[in-house]
Amino acid sequence: MTYTFSRYFRCLFGSVLAILVFGNPASAAQLIGTFQSWGAYTHTENNQKFCFVTAVPQRTLPTNVRRGKIHFYVTNWAGKPDDHNQISLRIGYPFKAGSVTTAEIGADKFNMFTEKEFAFVKDRAAELKLINAMKRGSTMTVKGLSARGTLTTDSYSLSGITAALKRMDQECPKS
Repeated sequence: MTYTFSRYFRCLFGSVLAILVFGNPASAAQLIGTFQSWGAYTHTENNQKFCFVTAVPQRTLPTNVRRGKIHFYVTNWAGKPDDHNQISLRIGYPFKAGSVTTAEIGADKFNMFTEKEFAFVKDRAAELKLINAMKRGSTMTVKGLSARGTLTTDSYSLSGITAALKRMDQECPKS
């Protein structure tokens, strides 16, 4: 199943809202746990509760490129089983139009479509495969191509992702 417009919109909205909430320490987002490299948060907007886990890369290459905030997110909307484990990425620059970014964990490679400075996994099955790979892996490498043609490589630690996802699932269950 590929992204429907409503699912894509909810994932984009959740990602943008998480970024806005996460970027402002005085905001209403509530930290519900820190798990090594990953933080878990919850927030309610218009009577809709959502939770997200996020991490920043431990290493970014090239080091001489100016970028904005970089975050990898997994988002759950409480009571919405189809809107669990939604993956999104904020890369810190506008992607090259029509480019595909990749997340690599071990030998597994996952393509993500891009929209401005965000990237998303195209279909539900691929999202679940990526989540499972994240739980099994130790490092995730994300490669993207900027609108200026610069190839970037970000390395994320996956230490703590399983515990962070478990805590998020407790706070924002499917039903």
